Parts: sequence; structure tokens; C-alpha cells
Amino acid sequence: MPQPRSGLTGMIVVSVSWVALLSLGCSSVTTVHPLPWRIEPADQGRFEGTWLVGDDSFQIRVTDSGVARFAGLDWEDDRFRLEQGEMTICRGKHLGFLSVRTQEDGEWMNHYYLVQFKFTDPGELVLWLPEADAFAQAIAQNRIEGVVDGEGAGTDVTITGPPEALLELIDDPDDLELFDYRNPLVLRRVTVWEPPPRQAAPNTE
Repeated sequence: MPQPRSGLTGMIVVSVSWVALLSLGCSSVTTVHPLPWRIEPADQGRFEGTWLVGDDSFQIRVTDSGVARFAGLDWEDDRFRLEQGEMTICRGKHLGFLSVRTQEDGEWMNHYYLVQFKFTDPGELVLWLPEADAFAQAIAQNRIEGVVDGEGAGTDVTITGPPEALLELIDDPDDLELFDYRNPLVLRRVTVWEPPPRQAAPNTE
């Protein structure tokens, strides 16, 4: 797999004012169903903490149900506004993926953005966004179920097939067409979250 290079072109990325982790130019790839939840034992500790991308910072925590939540503050109309989203972590046999959705006006989106991820040292999380044209071609070849709207730079792809079939398609380290490896998004963790100690139960004796 090509090594990540610095620099982003044509990416509208986190501002989680920021909350758009996620569209590539005017094109997009989303899925109706999140990928299966599959994590490694160390993933919770790797994801949790305060992260920086550009000048924006945000927090990630993993819930008891395994879904990761992220949140940041945006300054708008002379007040702070909380922006938040959630992501399902999915480890395939070879690669790692996130199914990410955000809130719009307090309502959860009804689709998920697809992102490939990899942790690097020290404390960096590299994300790659999907190539809409490549996914549109996969749908045309009946390799995956989905709907394609538009073409060229304005291609919007919605994957409608089962999440297991989508994972089988994308979990191939030799397929260099489905994700944009030329333009990675690199997040840097600046603090590690330490859960507060649990208080001992009061002694009633």
C-alpha cells in the first residue's frame, strides 16, 4: 500500500465545526447500513483522547456498546455550539474501516460515510476517503448493490447492499482503486483520555 503523503487536495474535512470528516470534493460515498462492529482489544485505548486535524481539536470516546462518539465545539452567532457524531469501528481480516455519521440540526443522518483507517506511530491516525468513481464502477459491474447519482466530480454513491458484502469488497489490501491513497487525512492525538477512578461503595456496617 502506498505510504501516506502530507497535504490534502480537494478535501472538505473535519471541521467538526468540524463535523464533515467526509466529503471528497463534490463527490461522496455513503452506505445505508454501517459495517459490522469488529474491534481489536487495544482499539478503545487507541481511539480515545483529544485529536487535532489542522487547527481543529475534538474528543473521541468509546461507549459501553462499542460505538465511538466524537465531539467538538464550533463558534457561531456569538456562541459555542456542540458538534458531534458517532462511528462504528470495523476490523476486516486485512484493513480497518469506520462507518461515520453525524447529527444535522439535532437529528442523526440516515446514512454513514465510509472511511478506511490505520494507526501509525507515534499517536497518529491516518484516514483515507473512498473514490466515488471506483465504487460507481463496482456497482455497474454488480460487485456490490447501490445507487449512483451524477457523474465525474459530482458522483454520489449510496451503497444499499448488506454490510458483510461491502466489507468483503473493500477488505483487499491489493485493491488500490477504491480509496484515495494519494490524499490521506492525518489526525494527531495530543492527549490520552484517562477514565475517572470509580468511587468505592460506602461502608454501611
